[in-house]
Amino acid sequence: GRTRLLRFDNRQVPVEFTVSRIQYSGHPALQAEVRDISADLIDREHLEAIANTDALTRIMNRRAWTARVTSMTTDSVAIAGGLVVAMIDVDHFKAYNDRYGHPAGDELLQEIAQGLQTNVRRCDSVAR
Repeated sequence: GRTRLLRFDNRQVPVEFTVSRIQYSGHPALQAEVRDISADLIDREHLEAIANTDALTRIMNRRAWTARVTSMTTDSVAIAGGLVVAMIDVDHFKAYNDRYGHPAGDELLQEIAQGLQTNVRRCDSVAR
């Protein structure tokens, strides 16, 4: 199983544990193994962030956005609330990219993403 243990400095540590029945000096007993999984959780969170983030713009990628919209539509139906999805198209982006080069096009996408991310509420999502 998994739980959190309290350290001497009052910090909680996530642990994974197993308990086995054994014989000890001819009597039934329990043996427990406890393993700190802090590093595993940090690694998992890092991998999830990479898997859900567009490498260029550092905003939510399509995979994460699809999961988020699915969750939001389910939640909004459940609470009888509303849901707004806005899609933005950068007109003539290909021409801009061709004229000024891919690095300039990448920079433009990064600026647009940053501008959107800066100007939405915390509960809103911006994705590419």
